[in-house]
Amino acid sequence: MITVIARINAKIGQEEELQNELKKMIPLTQNENGALMYILHVESDDKTKFVFIEKFSDINAWDFHLSTTHFKKFSENIQYLVDIAP
Repeated sequence: MITVIARINAKIGQEEELQNELKKMIPLTQNENGALMYILHVESDDKTKFVFIEKFSDINAWDFHLSTTHFKKFSENIQYLVDIAP
């Protein structure tokens, strides 16, 4: 089993738009073969911080997830919404 903790920070003022994009991924990912868990959390004290808790049956399921059209589109859609701090 593969467990992934994905932390994503929104740019100030982009929190709602980023959250909408993140939510779109949930049903798409949950329907993938080998996806066991895909849960989105928002930090209670900082609404710019999001965390996905992800579990996949094995590395092949994780690799498949990263190669899907919806993941690639998601990655493109959020590139201007996320804050990538050094």
